[in-house]
Amino acid sequence: MDGEDKSTFYLQGSEKRLRYGALIANFTIPLMIFSAFSIYIILDKTNLAILTSIILAIGFSLSPLAHCSFYYVGSLYNTIYKSFKEDKYLDDFKELALSYRDVQTITWLTSIIISFSGWLLYTILVFSGNSILPWYFGFINPIFLSILAGILPYIPYPGKPLLNGAMFNIASIIFYTILLIRFII
Repeated sequence: MDGEDKSTFYLQGSEKRLRYGALIANFTIPLMIFSAFSIYIILDKTNLAILTSIILAIGFSLSPLAHCSFYYVGSLYNTIYKSFKEDKYLDDFKELALSYRDVQTITWLTSIIISFSGWLLYTILVFSGNSILPWYFGFINPIFLSILAGILPYIPYPGKPLLNGAMFNIASIIFYTILLIRFII
């Protein structure tokens, strides 16, 4: 695991951080499914609004497996790195790790692409005035906010790199917090 692929990324994070990320993603999924319904509520009641909410719900429902796979793949790569540097079984474990990473890539990309599609439809609906939100709220969504969250790895903060790699999750939290504040005020 000497840098031949992107698997060295997992060596930066602790097993504990990966585990808690997977567990948080798994146990908060009911909130994400509910949030897809809340998106429908703020959009005008059209077939496109229904489609947007369904796409978001599907993308959200696929994310726990993707998040959990980060834990398993990361743990396996850390174990390989620490335990099998000169072992005769190293190639077998590397092959297993690569197959785990393939599952991770498939589940993560599927979840992200579907969720991205839902957020893109949401953005189009808000920009076109088909929601109870002002048009400029089209800029306040996880797609645009992920770009801002992408600077986190470059900012020093306590516990770094605790949030590295969680850009879309952080963007979602910011988005829903802004919406909550908007409707409270």
